[in-house]
Amino acid sequence: MSLDIFRFDRVRVLLSEPTPIFYGAVRSVLHGMGFRTFQNFETIAGLREEFNATSFDLWVTNAALPDGEVFDLVNDVRHGRVGRDVFIPVIVQSLNVTQALARKTLDCGADLLWRLPVTGGQISDGIDNLLHRRRPFVVTADYIGPDRRASARSEGMQIPQVPVPNPMRAKAHPEGFKVDPAEAMRQIHQQKVERVVYQIGWLMDRIGPALTTDIENAEARKMLDRIVLMATELVRRVSATHFRERSDLCKGLLQQARKAVEEKDPQHIDLLAHLVQAERRAFGVDTGTAPVAAAR
Repeated sequence: MSLDIFRFDRVRVLLSEPTPIFYGAVRSVLHGMGFRTFQNFETIAGLREEFNATSFDLWVTNAALPDGEVFDLVNDVRHGRVGRDVFIPVIVQSLNVTQALARKTLDCGADLLWRLPVTGGQISDGIDNLLHRRRPFVVTADYIGPDRRASARSEGMQIPQVPVPNPMRAKAHPEGFKVDPAEAMRQIHQQKVERVVYQIGWLMDRIGPALTTDIENAEARKMLDRIVLMATELVRRVSATHFRERSDLCKGLLQQARKAVEEKDPQHIDLLAHLVQAERRAFGVDTGTAPVAAAR
C-alpha cells in the first residue's frame, strides 16, 4: 500500500540517537518522507522527563544511550508508568544486534528493531509496516506490546488480542484513529488485572508450602517480593475496570504482602494465603493451569 495518502508534517518524532552520523541519517530520510517535527534526547533521564511533559507520535531510539539501555524505559512506557501514550510506535536501533539484544527488544514491547546503519528503504518499509500492518497488542503479567505469536497457545491462560490505536497514523491520515484509544486502554487495564490476579494465585500456591516448612526459603521469598510488585500493579489499575468495587480487597492484599515481606512470621503468610484465595473468588480467575509467558 502506498504512503502517498499520508501527510507526516504534524507527526511528532522523538529521535533518541547519540551518534551524530546515525541521527542525521535517520532524520534526513524521515524529513524526506515529510516528517517535520523532531526532538532529540540522548539520555534515559532526559527521556523520562520529556515523556511525562510532552506527547509524541513515533519514537526511534538507540538501544544504548550514554546513561543506560532503553529497554526498561520502553517497558515503563508500555505499562503507563512513564509518558502519556502506551500505544506510541517504538523502533529500537543498534549497531550491534545480537541475539540477546533482539530478545530484550521483543520483551520490552518495542515494535521494530533496526540494525545500524539503516538504509532509506528500510526506514520507509518500517514506517509503511507500522501504518498498514502494525501488530495488535497482548497483555500478560509482565508484558504489554505487539503480539508475535505464530499461533495461539493451547496451554495456560488464553490471551486475547487488543486492537491497537496508532497515534502516528492518526496524525498522518484524514480519518484519524481507526481504533478508539479509550476503549483500547480499558481493555489493557482489564486484561492486566486478570493476568496479575492469575499470577498472584499461581505464586501463592508455591510460596505457601515452601515457607510453611522454611520461613527463610530464598526462592519462595523472591516469589513473595514478586507478589508485592504484582499487587502494586493491581491496585494501580483495578479502579479503571469493572472490578473497581474490589479495590479495597486489592489494597488489603498489597498491605498484607508487604507485611509478609518485612516480618518473617508464618502467620503473615497464612493470612496472605487467605486473602489470595478471597481475591481468586472475587475475580473469578482460575489458576489451575500454567502461568502465561509473554506472547512474543
